[in-house]
This record gives sequence, C-alpha cells and structure tokens, in this order.
Amino acid sequence: MSLAKRRDAMKAMGKAFDRGKMWTETHKRKDGSYVTDEARVIGERIEEIRTERAESLDEPSPNDALGIVFGPEHPGCVRGLGLGVVPTVAFKQTSGRYRRGYVGSSSTTAPTPAWQQEMTDVKSKLNALISLYERNIENIPEEFAHLFFIPPQV
Repeated sequence: MSLAKRRDAMKAMGKAFDRGKMWTETHKRKDGSYVTDEARVIGERIEEIRTERAESLDEPSPNDALGIVFGPEHPGCVRGLGLGVVPTVAFKQTSGRYRRGYVGSSSTTAPTPAWQQEMTDVKSKLNALISLYERNIENIPEEFAHLFFIPPQV
C-alpha cells in the first residue's frame, strides 16, 4: 500500500498521523511487530520523541520526530510523505542555500543582546590595549605600527 493510500485510510478512520507515525506504520508487519531490529530501535525512538514533544500534527516540520531521528532531509525528497514531495513544498520554506544570510546583507538578523554586550566588552578591552601601546609607542613592533596613530616627530 502506498503512503498516500495509507494516509487516506488513516484519515478515513479518524486516526491522527504525522511523518513519524507514517514511518512507524510502514515499518511494521500486519501483526504489529517491526520488520527488523534496527527498525524497532528507530521506531521506538520516534515514538518516544512524539510522546515527549506533543507537537501539532497538522504541519510537517524538519524538527519533528522523524527529522530529529534521521537528521536533515535530502534536498530532493521528504521521508514519510511519499513520492514527489520535496522540502520546499512540505516545509513551506526555501532551500538552505537561499535561507542563509551573508555577512553584510540586509537579510541577516540583528545580533542578540548577549552578542552586543560581548562586542562592547571586546571593544573596550581593545581600546584599553591600544591606549596602553600608544603610551609606550617606542615598544610597538613594526608589523603592528600601522594599526596605531603615531604623532609626527617635531
């Protein structure tokens, strides 16, 4: 039975389903036992995550039980949803290549307050170090001299 037919049958019976449930159902025999020991271990892990997270079953997500157990999806398919389903459609997002921001681009998010505080601390330490070197200007190594303002000699 295909995943689509199985999903439709589960809908008709009023059973809740998600990607993890579809995976466990397709890796069990008619008597309810898993087809292999490896499938049993994976299925138990999926069920454990499904019960502890109690997420909404409406939308598939890369962070649902199946995504956690198996890791990121291959760009061309999505586990547990059948043939022809791709991550951009199933997860309603663009591919990872286009989601990533570039340094200096307007699409990057603003730094968090913790990062801002750390940046402020680093800048103040750097300014203290620069002022210390400027007071002892004759001891600055030549390879670092271009980093400091050196007053002209009179």
